[in-house]
Amino acid sequence: MAINGTRSTAAYSRFAEEMDIDSDAVEVNTRNGNAEERKLGNVKECLLSRWRLWAILCLCILAFLFGFLLTHVMVTSCAREPGTVLPPTGPPANNDTGHHEGEGRRYADSVSGYIRINNFETNLNMFSQFNHSARHDSGSPAVNNFAYQIQKTWMAYKFDFRTKEYEVQLTRPATGAEKSRLEITDGAGEVITLQPGDDRATDSDLLIPFIINSPVTPSGGLDAIPIFINYGRPEDFYYLANDVERVIGGKVCVVKLGMVQLPILVDRCYEHGGLGVIAFPDPEDYVNGEFYPDGPGLPENASISDNASPLFGDPRTPSLPSIGNVNDGTDYKISSLPTMIISQTAAAKLLKLMRNPQAPKAWRGGLTKYASSEDEGVYFLGGGGLAGFQGAHTMKMFVTSQAITRTIKNAFGTITGAVEPDRYVIFGCHRDSLSPGAVEPGTGIAVFMELSRLVYQLQTDGWKPRRTIIFASWDGGDDGHIGSTEWVEENKEILNQRAVVYVNLDEAVSGQYSFAAEGSPLLAKALLNATKQVASPDSDSPDRSVFDTWRSRNPDTNPKNYHLRPLGVNSDATPFLHLAGVPSVDLKYTYSKNGKYIPKYPLWHTNYDTIDYVKTRIDPGWSTHKAMTDIAAHLLLMYADDIVLPVDVNDYAKAITSYATKLSDVYQSGLNISFGELNTCIEELQEAANKFHSKYLLQLDVSDDLKVREANDRLIAMERAFLSTEGGSHMYPQLRHMIFGPSSEGAYDAEGLSPLSFALRIANTTQSDADLQRAKNVMSATTVAIHKAASALKVNGLFT
Repeated sequence: MAINGTRSTAAYSRFAEEMDIDSDAVEVNTRNGNAEERKLGNVKECLLSRWRLWAILCLCILAFLFGFLLTHVMVTSCAREPGTVLPPTGPPANNDTGHHEGEGRRYADSVSGYIRINNFETNLNMFSQFNHSARHDSGSPAVNNFAYQIQKTWMAYKFDFRTKEYEVQLTRPATGAEKSRLEITDGAGEVITLQPGDDRATDSDLLIPFIINSPVTPSGGLDAIPIFINYGRPEDFYYLANDVERVIGGKVCVVKLGMVQLPILVDRCYEHGGLGVIAFPDPEDYVNGEFYPDGPGLPENASISDNASPLFGDPRTPSLPSIGNVNDGTDYKISSLPTMIISQTAAAKLLKLMRNPQAPKAWRGGLTKYASSEDEGVYFLGGGGLAGFQGAHTMKMFVTSQAITRTIKNAFGTITGAVEPDRYVIFGCHRDSLSPGAVEPGTGIAVFMELSRLVYQLQTDGWKPRRTIIFASWDGGDDGHIGSTEWVEENKEILNQRAVVYVNLDEAVSGQYSFAAEGSPLLAKALLNATKQVASPDSDSPDRSVFDTWRSRNPDTNPKNYHLRPLGVNSDATPFLHLAGVPSVDLKYTYSKNGKYIPKYPLWHTNYDTIDYVKTRIDPGWSTHKAMTDIAAHLLLMYADDIVLPVDVNDYAKAITSYATKLSDVYQSGLNISFGELNTCIEELQEAANKFHSKYLLQLDVSDDLKVREANDRLIAMERAFLSTEGGSHMYPQLRHMIFGPSSEGAYDAEGLSPLSFALRIANTTQSDADLQRAKNVMSATTVAIHKAASALKVNGLFT
């Protein structure tokens, strides 16, 4: 024991020395009968002292490391690139709307700081270096090269990158001596040639403006007697036939662009016996000031490319995807008459030569400036006599476009959702253009690519989306939404079940006047919330939100709410809503039209739509691009991450009620048709929507994943319920949505209950039994679709 005690004392003395502890403080009594217990007590005491010292040492080290890391984070945050922010902290908030917010909403207040304003010009230049100096129409090498640039960018962002190709049919202008043209020969045999084109088209490799899907004329040209029909409205045709007794049959219609969509213009001329269409942009609508570059107006020698067909997608397969040698056998009419668009100067030369009398004063537009004196007329009706001209003139019309086959390529960047990977939030923009396309799709691409970078930055800062995000870059957009349509047709069933929203950005910024959106009412509340959180880019309204300027500057806005227009057929959102029933919206910031009849912006689809136009006339300083990116980011965070989708079914019920009331007021008294069953089903939808929101959604247990999924599926199922084979009209046979579609008046704006409106308008015009029966059939299909939507919202919808 003495030996052990000695060894123990020595050991503790060495330990004390190593730990800088006074050895006298360690007492060892080897002579006491309880020596072993004392030694054990001393061991415990020394061990306790030793570990206390180790603990103090570790705490010091941890404190040093924490201080170092804190300093590093502070330095790093100060050194972050301008325009980025640190992710916010704190739990996501819920509200009383039943739309429980997800983790992504934590970034909502700071997402604007992630946007780098210098990137917009960089993105537009990246687009333009391939698409400005060379041909960049669908399937061209330049468009494919740009897809490769997008691939490199998205792969650097760690997105899953995929492509999908389709072989499709396109229309392109003939070249050389066979160009489309008008040849006017006078009595002496002198020939005046008027043809689509401009200085930029002849001095570069850009496309000569042309008409997509226009039939060609015979090889020797079409003997053309011109007749002026103003904007091509029904009342314009009535005036010619009844007030001045001008027969349209056998003649070529000369018509102003802007008020009526070109496919409907062509169809109306065909129905009245016309042989062709010559359209032109009137300076009263398209100039509104000085010509570009001195002002925003369309240059006087500029021609416009457009589509004469109401069809979208590959015209060979209007109901099936273009896979292999698929041919669906559908005999849809692509277009009826040879069509061309000429410039303002060419139109003035043509109209001045046409036969008396002059057109009514209300029909005379901005071409009067080409009169050599106040007494000289410019707008003559033509149409009379043997040739429709004042002198011994004759005219031949040549339309020489050709059909080609080309491979187009869609590109996709995907971020897989962490919780619901099989639910898709899709943002899209096409990257091809028939013109330099700096506004459309250039501004869309600038916003689209910055939005994808913003998502990458959010991921870098720790965010993981709940649902899968898909960025889609479409090819074939300007040829009739071909790339998007073929992809939707190929994946229609999957998208019908899994896609929760499609957001389109093709024409993101065409002005700085007001925000505008066309889409499903299901998305209305999300748009309201997003625009309220983004500052107006208008320098005259620094303290107002985008929502404030949207409400005040849109003449149709309800002062207590806002104006979400119906979605038509003029963007890549078309196939998503109309074929797959995906809630969709087309976003843009527009210019002030000042009451002018112009479909988009003055330089749309012309060779003057350049980067300089964007930088000097559309958005100097890029503030509107930033606002649009901010709005899109807020929508993305909501739809990708909110536990319950930010959808309000009550908005849809209210919208349908408004549409039905308008149609009933116009047609019920003049037609033998009842709105009773339709109104009953609308009331059923209103009740179902109200109960779903107040008694189901607001009381939903968001911790129950199964119930949350069921609620979201029922929200989206409402949109799917509106699809029907009766959704199309004689003009738009592909459409399947019973609520939305083109305006039955032919305007570029869309219309609520469009299929029914088309059918009622035709029946009211013809008063024929066949057309009245068709209207009743569409009324029944609309009633059933609304009932199906109400059933989708009910807990036990199978037995209602």
